[in-house]
Amino acid sequence: MKEKSGKDKKVVLLTFMLLVSSFLVNFVYAQSNAGNFLRTGSQQLIDMVVGFGEPFLQVLLGGENWTGFLLFEKLVLFILIASIVYLSISKIPPFKGNNGVIWIITIAIPLLGVRYLDFNWINAILIQYRVLGIVLTSILPFVIYFLFLEAMDYGTIRKVGWIFFIVIYYGLWSTTQNDTYSEFYLLTLILSLILLIFDKTIHRWYMWEKIKSSGKSSVEEAATAIRRKMADAQDDKRRGIITVDVFNERMDALEKDLKSIYKHSF
Repeated sequence: MKEKSGKDKKVVLLTFMLLVSSFLVNFVYAQSNAGNFLRTGSQQLIDMVVGFGEPFLQVLLGGENWTGFLLFEKLVLFILIASIVYLSISKIPPFKGNNGVIWIITIAIPLLGVRYLDFNWINAILIQYRVLGIVLTSILPFVIYFLFLEAMDYGTIRKVGWIFFIVIYYGLWSTTQNDTYSEFYLLTLILSLILLIFDKTIHRWYMWEKIKSSGKSSVEEAATAIRRKMADAQDDKRRGIITVDVFNERMDALEKDLKSIYKHSF
């Protein structure tokens, strides 16, 4: 009886696993079909919108022959110019409050400006934006790393961080086969080396700029503000507004701030 009971359990378990597997297969297949349906539907919607709007944009922005060449680029330039014109025109006194005239000028100026742009001019404009995009995306990691290190008030940690950064970029520079990449890596390496050599001076400047951003124009003015906070803390302790432990914590923090001001002042 026990052997038969064990066989029955195995049969039930096997049947259950087969049912679960079948359910999972059907579920994955249904999800796949749903994904394909959504993809096909979205593609059809995009094709419909493009097919409807492209002829109108070609007539408006396509130029003399209405070819629609670089149509998307012309549309983006039209939007940029229209935004600038709108902001400029809306601030001129004779046009204030006259929204109809503002919108006519906002549409007419970029329309005339973009409509007859040929390939050479569009390419020259796009190259500038391409360079801007490359510079911004390339310098952003360096800026983030710089701010990360400068937020630390420990010179040794900052120097180790810059050395680590330099070693990585030296490895990238020495192993790349692309001349453009090589120049960029070398420039970043040199800039990092300069920041390492002048780390103390740069950090003092960075911290002092943070102090000045709080509205203090001199070392003594910033120090006086901290001493005033110390006096207020002592007065709160004397009146029983704060406990001794809170007073000690506040005084320790204020003393550190005071030392930091004299440490990073020029």
